[in-house]
Amino acid sequence: MKREYQTARRILSAGLLGVVLIPLPWSCQRRPSAPVAPPPPNYFEMGERAFESGDYGQAIEAYNTYLRATPLGPNADRALFRLALAHAFPESPARDAARATELLEQLIRQYPNSLFRSPAEFFIRQQSELARQQTELSQQQGEVEMLRADLGQREARIQEINQELDRIRQVELQRLRADLTRREERIRQLTEELEKLKAELEQLKQIDLQRRPATPPR
Repeated sequence: MKREYQTARRILSAGLLGVVLIPLPWSCQRRPSAPVAPPPPNYFEMGERAFESGDYGQAIEAYNTYLRATPLGPNADRALFRLALAHAFPESPARDAARATELLEQLIRQYPNSLFRSPAEFFIRQQSELARQQTELSQQQGEVEMLRADLGQREARIQEINQELDRIRQVELQRLRADLTRREERIRQLTEELEKLKAELEQLKQIDLQRRPATPPR
């Protein structure tokens, strides 16, 4: 009896296992897999590519986005350094020397052991020296402008003096010409009077000769 019970139990277990292993119609249908979300943009790599290609405006935008998303990311110091350079280059559309210096100072504060600290400090010194030279140049240009203004005033004064001298020369020349004309007229009048007196004197001589008695011959 016990052996029969065990045999029936084995048969029942095998039957139940077969039922379990029978594929059901709905078990063959696979559930649709959820769409895989695309990976987030790598703004640091975008900034690197833009920087290397010379598109500094796009590089600035990408580096700023990267630093806002991961301010302490593994490449934050490099991003800060290149962001500063993108603001410093003369050909950059967003050139801003003050902003570049500010970013480099931030890099030195936040990452004192960064490999970019030494070039950042060198760049700041260069910017400071350039600013000093520009200040001196501006002062020199101001002095040059003042000298030019003073020279212009002196030249204007010289021109006024020359014009006044020309006017005086013209007046004096006209006066001399007028005096010469009067003198010439006076000389002409005196000459005419002299000729008239000579003529009268000659007439008187003739009259005197005519009035003298003739001297008889001896």
